[in-house]
Amino acid sequence: MADKANIYFRFYQEGDEEKIIELLQKTFPKWGARKDPLSFWRWKYFDAPQKSIITVALVDDKIVGCNHSVILRGKFDSEISAISWGDDLAVDEKYRGLHIWAQMRDYKDNNHEFNEKYTYSTTLNPKVIQSWKERKREDFPLKVTRMVRINDVSLHLKMRPVDNGWLVNLGYSGLKTLNHITNKLSPSVDKIGEYEIIEVSKFDEKIDSFWDNIKDDYKFILEKKKPYLNWRFSGSGKGDYQIFQAVKDEEILGFMVLMVKEEGGYSEGFIEDLLTLKTRSDVAFHLLEHACSFFDERGVNTVYYQIIKGHPYQILSKRYGFVDSRSSPYINFSYTDMYTKMSGELEIKFLKNIKPNQVYFGYAETV
Repeated sequence: MADKANIYFRFYQEGDEEKIIELLQKTFPKWGARKDPLSFWRWKYFDAPQKSIITVALVDDKIVGCNHSVILRGKFDSEISAISWGDDLAVDEKYRGLHIWAQMRDYKDNNHEFNEKYTYSTTLNPKVIQSWKERKREDFPLKVTRMVRINDVSLHLKMRPVDNGWLVNLGYSGLKTLNHITNKLSPSVDKIGEYEIIEVSKFDEKIDSFWDNIKDDYKFILEKKKPYLNWRFSGSGKGDYQIFQAVKDEEILGFMVLMVKEEGGYSEGFIEDLLTLKTRSDVAFHLLEHACSFFDERGVNTVYYQIIKGHPYQILSKRYGFVDSRSSPYINFSYTDMYTKMSGELEIKFLKNIKPNQVYFGYAETV
């Protein structure tokens, strides 16, 4: 273990990227598996519409720690504000236990031009969760759930084996049967007026008008405007995205982004983003129908859809055979440490009575 005195901190400088990626590949299997990690890293942290903040810890000329934040914008309660998405925090195994993570965070807070009010992250790491609790960072009050639709459960378990697979098979089949019975008792959803679902290569200015129409329906939602959406669903290296819009008389009633990912000879589909006008549940229903047809036509056996538990879209997805996988990421959403120091505020009051239909959190909310 190195001596603390030998470690110093600074922000990213040109030429650091290769050493940062080397550390990320040693720390996270997903980085080691990327075909072109340098292009992905540049897309994620340099092509984003807003700025990114990258802090590194060094011993001599070696990068032993890195901490990344992407600055985004969103609607929180009644205001549009900047929010920091924290990701790709890594510390070299030989230098753990020296509080490098905390020191990188303090360096960032004390040295960069502050304008973010909120920060959020997701994790499954129990050490990170415990650190958040010790720092009194707030848990997100609502659960995000991952819905799943599987055509052939046996094939899925063969390609993605898990412990006690037969229990998963039995549980999934039972939930799917229950959904099917419930769907038979549910009223059909008809189109309210005529509209068409079209595929587009990218978003244009009409999506900004759509954002203006839906933003006040939510108390937590990232800003869904042209610059962010075209960056988020561009050539990130994650996969190829298909963008669909429900349109009537040049007005966007809703949009959806789909992705097919192939790994180990097995294709899986993802509904990355799906959003409609609040009054147009028929559009959401038919976009989901379109998604299922899209994946079925391509022979995709398993489709995933992430949404807030209890959100109307989660309920609609069950009509098309999606069941709740009960897989839920741990989400932290809180004021930034610097904002708390400046304002003295710890508790985000508008979270206390927030309802599922006032929150949007899909796959697109993480980068």
